[in-house]
Amino acid sequence: MAKAAAKKADTVLVSDTVDPKIQAVVKTYAHFHGVKIRIIGHAEGVTDKGEMCRMLDEGGVAGVVVQQPNRYGIIEDYGGFAEACHDKKALLIMNSVAADLALLKTPGEWGADIAVGDGQSLGISMSFGGPYVGYMCCTEKLMRKMPGRIVGETRDSRGNRSFVLTLQAREQHIRRQKATSNICSNESLMALFVTVYMATMGRNGLKEAASLSYAGAHYLCDELVKTGRFTLVYNHPFFNEFCVRYDGDVDALQSKLADNGILGGVKIADDILMFAVTEKRTKEEIDRLVDLCK
Repeated sequence: MAKAAAKKADTVLVSDTVDPKIQAVVKTYAHFHGVKIRIIGHAEGVTDKGEMCRMLDEGGVAGVVVQQPNRYGIIEDYGGFAEACHDKKALLIMNSVAADLALLKTPGEWGADIAVGDGQSLGISMSFGGPYVGYMCCTEKLMRKMPGRIVGETRDSRGNRSFVLTLQAREQHIRRQKATSNICSNESLMALFVTVYMATMGRNGLKEAASLSYAGAHYLCDELVKTGRFTLVYNHPFFNEFCVRYDGDVDALQSKLADNGILGGVKIADDILMFAVTEKRTKEEIDRLVDLCK
């Protein structure tokens, strides 16, 4: 979308704090569409804004992709990012976990032009990796560049409430090589899961679930640090994921936790583990994990 919205720019900048799996998918799509991908470095776990601005100054940039929270669980401060991008005629694209936005500042509030992310956290079970559902939002100015079809509400000839496909570009049918919907997949069942979950939880329920995740992660982090065997890697605010450095054998610790029915974080370096806590984890379960780590 960023390249389609730009006239001559053919480069998209991706922050290195974006999940590596997402980076890999972006590079694959870009490779076959003539889009150049450049990676913005990070400093102490957050996007290097200075480096991003220098890369924007070089010109030819259609968009910048960032993530909130980022790959390390950090809640980044994206103040001024949208202005820096727009000054150079580039779009700001923000990837976020849907459930986290019940508490966090939204992509729109940061000034992002396009918001994308995963919706698994909205009532869909892990299911060993799928199927899941994603979301994509954009400013009104970019609506006609959206891949897929936009459903709008209207009234039929009898005055009954109904829904129809709207803002559908004719290229979808008559010029397939220029269509924007080729990458779409039909995840209606997963979207139904999300709809039922959100309707059941309501605004306050979504905030409560996100608050439980946040509180649980911070409690686990504090308790692990108290053992004297863990130190927090990055001194930045985090949501429900965080990275800690362990002073022992990480592989042995993970095996011990697994033997006790606990997924002991994700190993992201020889001595670093990344833990995540969701609203489903109880204080008793967290305390049990900490006891096994002592």
